Amino acid sequence: GVPLALGRETRLATRAQLKALWVRDGGCIAPGCRNRRVQAHHVIHWSDGGPTDLSNMCLLCSRHHHLLHAGGWQLEPDPDRPGLFRWRPPDGREPVPATHATDRNPGTTTRLW
Repeated sequence: GVPLALGRETRLATRAQLKALWVRDGGCIAPGCRNRRVQAHHVIHWSDGGPTDLSNMCLLCSRHHHLLHAGGWQLEPDPDRPGLFRWRPPDGREPVPATHATDRNPGTTTRLW
């Protein structure tokens, strides 16, 4: 009964949203990164009108968060994996799938609550 899609009502992720992001992402979603010191990131930035919804947020460590903001990388929905993301390199190479919890522990499921 806790809303996980807040639209433009609030900028920061709620406790319930962070819990759901942990279940889905399991830590930083950069491929190969195992960092669990993370922050919620808006894929479409809040300042550009992005909503505070799970479908527009992911978990990133500070290093990979910086890569997005200053390194030219982009995050986008992964058309091959609905509800998950992929990384688009700044040099035009093919996008790389992000690493979510299901990639770390294939075949496992985790209840949200």
